[in-house]
Amino acid sequence: MTFDQREMDTQKTPGNLIAECEENLQSYWKIIKKASLDQNLTDDETAEKIALLLRSKTKTYRYVLPTQILAKVTDPSLDCRCIQVGRKPERGNFDARSLNEKVIIPFERENGRPLGGSTQPYVNNPLRVPEISSQYRAKQKNQKDWMLLSELLEHVERINTDTFTIKFLKQILMEIRRIQQEQSIAYPVPHRISLEDMKDLLNNFFLSPSGGARLQAVSFALFLTLKDIWGIYDKVYSESVTAPDTQAGRSADIDCIKDGETVIAVEVKDRTVTLELLEDKISTSRLNEVKELLFLIRSNQLVDSDDVMKRGRKEFGSGLNVYMVAFAEFIRSVLVLMGEKGRNRFLITIGHSLEQLRVDFVDRKEWAELLSKY
Repeated sequence: MTFDQREMDTQKTPGNLIAECEENLQSYWKIIKKASLDQNLTDDETAEKIALLLRSKTKTYRYVLPTQILAKVTDPSLDCRCIQVGRKPERGNFDARSLNEKVIIPFERENGRPLGGSTQPYVNNPLRVPEISSQYRAKQKNQKDWMLLSELLEHVERINTDTFTIKFLKQILMEIRRIQQEQSIAYPVPHRISLEDMKDLLNNFFLSPSGGARLQAVSFALFLTLKDIWGIYDKVYSESVTAPDTQAGRSADIDCIKDGETVIAVEVKDRTVTLELLEDKISTSRLNEVKELLFLIRSNQLVDSDDVMKRGRKEFGSGLNVYMVAFAEFIRSVLVLMGEKGRNRFLITIGHSLEQLRVDFVDRKEWAELLSKY
């Protein structure tokens, strides 16, 4: 019973199959959550087949791949085609149903039910057979997906190496994360919230690192709210935090448009602004004929040297106003001016911006959980 220790954050300890599977699943999921969603860990054809099965019209089939392959990764002597302990011949048999109910189902529930939220998929008619193979095709309503499932599990058994099986499991988890990312979340916004509670709510949301995605989504929501309640902009644009501003046709992280022109470009940073970064944004602003450039900075130190402030002031002569403002001070002042109705609208808009920018599921889920406490 082996797996690639080099990629695991914790070592597997001896124990029963259920406990070992649970530990392996959490360890590999931790790895996949840090990986880029744009990559495949198997060949593209296999990855496409896995994607099809995890979205099968037969919900039961969606649970089979992670269950069967997790067992195979944890104990390579098992036959990943097996469903029932009493299967003949007995080589490599295990209780797939128990493994699914005790490991996969709780894992799926914890991560937003990306496979469909079934509670006992192995009890359903499609899996009332001893094994997954072409031999039982006639018993299936969805014979096409059953054969695809049989083909993939047969492929894993035929190759039967730790390296390949682990990659296969990782690809399954990668696709589960992609499905998870596609899901929308409902945000339980309170009917009213005080200024101090709003401050605490945002501070708690920013506690977890997100590569700037949380800060950008909140800032985007803030300027969208300003547009809606005061009408000072016609449109407000932003893209995913990973999208380069120049490729997206924007001046900065957030562009506020009035009469077809960017009246203010907003660069949102959760780190200290350097001279190199400032020079880059000045160049972009000039190219886009922007006259107002605002840096919203959520860092104890706004700039790394006096040269940054001097460079910003110098740009006034060329027609560009550069502002370096602490995020906390800016948003508090704006929220005071918005009033209670404005704060409520802002909270609603944060949810919309998190969805529009497709911020990671974990970040969106945490925002919903934090809202429920107010």
